[in-house]
Amino acid sequence: RRADQVAELAAILTEQGYMCEWEQLPEGGFAVIEHNCPVDCVARDYPQSCEHELKLYEDVLGVALVREETISEGGSCCRYRISAE
Repeated sequence: RRADQVAELAAILTEQGYMCEWEQLPEGGFAVIEHNCPVDCVARDYPQSCEHELKLYEDVLGVALVREETISEGGSCCRYRISAE
């Protein structure tokens, strides 16, 4: 079940220092929100680290994600939208 996968990803990220939470969106998809970025200092100079993070999450969940916001680009969090399918 996708919700279980998203919840597990958020739990693992929290264990790694990302202060992560997730929520189900009204249209049935999900959002993963990271309130902290342990690699922020590096990501500001090397944005490809954010691209690798996105690819890793897509590989883990088996679905394309949309990154809506990043801390390294001045956002208040890193936020990913995940489709329900």
